[in-house]
Amino acid sequence: MLGSEAVELAEAQIELVKQVDSALREALALISAQGERDKVGKADYARTTPARDALQARADAPFFPALWGKLAAGWAAGMSSTPG
Repeated sequence: MLGSEAVELAEAQIELVKQVDSALREALALISAQGERDKVGKADYARTTPARDALQARADAPFFPALWGKLAAGWAAGMSSTPG
């Protein structure tokens, strides 16, 4: 059970980072195109890479500590609700 819980929590964290990355990509590309949505092109998206790489690096660093913290909190909550 701990294995599937860890996978679910990890997938949730990965999905959150993907959503933020997508929003950052779109916003920065739009800025690169000077706010003209119809003019956003490959070059504008390419310019987003350094910021998105920085986001990924910052998201990777706390990934496992956050995952272990969530697992520990869930485990502790389960222990306190167990009849004793």
